[in-house]
Amino acid sequence: MLGLALACAGCFQSIVTGSFAEEEDAGEADAGVDLPIVPPPVDAALPVDAVGDGPGEAGVDLAVDAATDAPPDPCEDAIDRRVEVSFERLLPDCPWGEDDNLLPAQERATARIEQSFDFASPSAGGSLCALRFDFTRGGEAVELRYDDNFFLVMDGVVLAASDRDLVARLPREGDLVLWQWSAIAGATMNVTSVRPYCLGEEAGIGSCLVPETDSLGAFRLNLPLERFPELLARAEGADVRIQFITVGDNDPERDCSHGGVSFELNYVFVP
Repeated sequence: MLGLALACAGCFQSIVTGSFAEEEDAGEADAGVDLPIVPPPVDAALPVDAVGDGPGEAGVDLAVDAATDAPPDPCEDAIDRRVEVSFERLLPDCPWGEDDNLLPAQERATARIEQSFDFASPSAGGSLCALRFDFTRGGEAVELRYDDNFFLVMDGVVLAASDRDLVARLPREGDLVLWQWSAIAGATMNVTSVRPYCLGEEAGIGSCLVPETDSLGAFRLNLPLERFPELLARAEGADVRIQFITVGDNDPERDCSHGGVSFELNYVFVP
């Protein structure tokens, strides 16, 4: 152990002696030039925007201020209210040849009857946060029978329909399809099976369940209407109009008819 210690001490002396020799050589090369060693200013050691109140606190105050200045959610204290929407049973009675309806023609959209449900918007003068339909009654789905086709419309916007080919003929406003009888009058329509249209279905944010024509079945619309700000803007007006429109072709014993249907509209709003 003593021999090892002496050996290591000799190594240490060799290293120290070598460093001193290098410094002496450097001193001889710079002889006659005395450069004072001036430490850098403390304030220059860190960027100005990184200086905080202590170690590890650089920039913290800015992040806290940004979060504190975030505007509050206007819908945090919103009110929930429900509106009962109801359409009475409609017996077959297509008004062919009246006003802008056409004469009967097989498998053509020739006449329609428009039923309207008008009510004052609970959010009038305020801000509408959400709008949803409830098509259940005591846990059971709302049932519907219609003939030949139908459109469910809110403030001029088609929410659901039984024939998507007819809907494809209607004018559009962004992501919304607008109801317009003149755009489908006389068009070929499906009267034997259902190919429904639902607002938002193409984007994967809406769906609906529609029974076959002239068959009693479950009717449901799943649609978060707040995903469509243009539609919410329409519903924030003083009055809201929801329409159930039935379309027929040429059968006076069945066309332009539907069973009674009712559902709830749920408003979430800030007065």
